[in-house]
Amino acid sequence: MSKKINIHFLYDGSNNLIEQTYSALNGVYQFLQPAGDYVVEIDTAGLQYIPACPNPGVDSSLTIDLANPIISNVNFALICKPGFDIGVQSIYTSGRVQPGRSHVASIYAGDFDSWYNYSCSSGVSGQIQVTISGPVVFDSMQVGSNAPTINGNQLFFDVVDFGNANLSDYLGLNLTTNTTAQSGDLICIDVVVTYPPH
Repeated sequence: MSKKINIHFLYDGSNNLIEQTYSALNGVYQFLQPAGDYVVEIDTAGLQYIPACPNPGVDSSLTIDLANPIISNVNFALICKPGFDIGVQSIYTSGRVQPGRSHVASIYAGDFDSWYNYSCSSGVSGQIQVTISGPVVFDSMQVGSNAPTINGNQLFFDVVDFGNANLSDYLGLNLTTNTTAQSGDLICIDVVVTYPPH
């Protein structure tokens, strides 16, 4: 699963949107355009971070000409807004969910800003509670996943710092479907994330 760090827009001299791209994990992005005047803008709408300074702010003007055909280091300094965004991103399975077979349930829960390589919830602790129901048995955690406290069909994961928890590999559950499972039976995984109010 790839992360999308930021969306960048490129406008021509008449303020027409002519191209957009995602930056890579290391923040690098590129546009291939002929000579002319352009404005590069970073999209922070609906995200937990904002520009850190007024210049370049969310956009930066540049001119490409024959003497300067490649322009590099058009960067944007970003900082976290007050607060943070913690919750459940998704739950998905890999492997066949059939009677007597094992499969993996991957849970992406924690700081949503880690999806963009930011850590706006640094220092915030909490817990992720997973409740499993239906004809299935929890076997173990995937290698590299955090160890839970188990109480019946509930798993409790204490998170010391959501800012350091990797959303992409934090919780991987090895499950086995019961041999008595029937077509139409439901296996449910309920995830609740709690943390102190901010």
